[in-house]
This record gives sequence, C-alpha cells and structure tokens, in this order.
Amino acid sequence: MNRIWLAGLGALALTAAGAAPGRAADQTTIIALVSAVGNAAMREVAAMYERVHPDVHVQIVPGGAAVLVAQVEAGSGGDLITGGPEALAPLVTHHKIGSGVGIFSFHEVVLVRHGSTKVHSLRDLANPGMRLALGTTNSTIAAYSNEVLRKAAEQYGADFPKKVMANVIVTESTSTEIAAAVRSGLVEAAIGFSSDASDGVDAINVPAADDVITVDQVAPVNGSPHADAVAAFSTYLRGPEAQAAFRKHHLDAPH
Repeated sequence: MNRIWLAGLGALALTAAGAAPGRAADQTTIIALVSAVGNAAMREVAAMYERVHPDVHVQIVPGGAAVLVAQVEAGSGGDLITGGPEALAPLVTHHKIGSGVGIFSFHEVVLVRHGSTKVHSLRDLANPGMRLALGTTNSTIAAYSNEVLRKAAEQYGADFPKKVMANVIVTESTSTEIAAAVRSGLVEAAIGFSSDASDGVDAINVPAADDVITVDQVAPVNGSPHADAVAAFSTYLRGPEAQAAFRKHHLDAPH
C-alpha cells in the first residue's frame, strides 16, 4: 500500500512540476509536501501567497508524515516538506533536507462529536464500551497518543493505556481521518490534534501534565531547482498573515 501511495504522490509531484493548464509558462511551481495536520491551513496560506506572488504556484501534496518522509528519501519529488522534528529527523540524518524552522505548533486533545455527553475528559476513554479511534501502529499520530496515555498512566493507573486500547475499533494513519471517524459518529471519541476541532468536532484539552506539544517545521528539500522560491515562501509562513491563518485553524505560534 505504501508503494502505491508513493507512486501516486510522485506522479502528482511530477505533474505539478510542469506548467498546469491556464498557468503562465514561466510561472514557478513549488511542490509542498505537507503533513496532514497542517493541510487545510497550508492550502489557505498558499492561496494567500499566490495572490501577492502571481509568478509562483504552491502545489500542496498532503499526507501522513511517514509517507511524505519516505517520498523524499526515495527522491520522488518535493521542493519543501513540513513535519515535526522527530518525523523529519531521518531526512536530516541522510542530508535530504536543509535546516527546518518552526511555523506552527499543536497539541493533543480528546476529539468528540459536537454535542456528545459521554466523554468529558481523557479519563473517560477507559470506560467500558467506549468506541474509540487512534492512529495506526507506527504512524506519527499514534506515537503522540501513546505518549499521552503513557503519561496519564501515572495518574490513572498502570492499566489505563490497556483499558483505552481495548476500546479502539478504528485506526487511521492521519489526524484528518481520525477526526472524520469522530464526525461521522463511527466512534465516540479519539485522541487527536487541536487543529482537528471544527463545527462538527469538539476538542477537550488533556491535562497539561499529559499533553504533547509539537512544533511543525518547514524545511527545503536538498537539490530542489526552486531554492529561492522555497526560501521566500518559507519566510512568508512565519510572517503575520500566515500566522493569523494558522491560528484560525487552531494552530498556535511555534515555540
């Protein structure tokens, strides 16, 4: 499945690198490999950037961090990538990307369907019969939620993570898919990201002692033919207009 994903993403990157219909032949297209948590916000910011930089088109390619990192490792496209420091670490080690800079931060929350009365706190996820969604094994979102459960075990008991895991009926590889499972009513709750709160999904903060705060970075892919355009867009991401858009999508300033 991952090979299929990578092939699809690589084809999309190659398609986007050419002049798209209706775009000027001399317009620069930069391929932005964007972690799922920032997908909606980055699309809005990219559109804002293009309005003031009509000579640049930012093609957003979203996906789970592991898939995007594997794409860069394989050399199959991308001019820049966003993700947390841990997710991007292999690319730094293998000299696939340049230095990353923080563009926004997010934290862990309990996601519930709007109007839900069954879940009021993180502790409720261990209640018998609860239907939950969590990240798939080895996914980035699973690593974060597992850390939340590990910390919470100090307060709620060593068996707390096991009780929560026994209630998991859906696993997904991205926070967007997990939020969708909550919104549809397929599950009653999930551990997800603060950015996944919406009109249909409410976010309940986890105790500060159990939270995991992550700073998403943007980093240039080494060897990109559009290094100057990537640098200019990366600078824009840290500016006031982009930061305001990130806040609108429940993403905080980078720490």
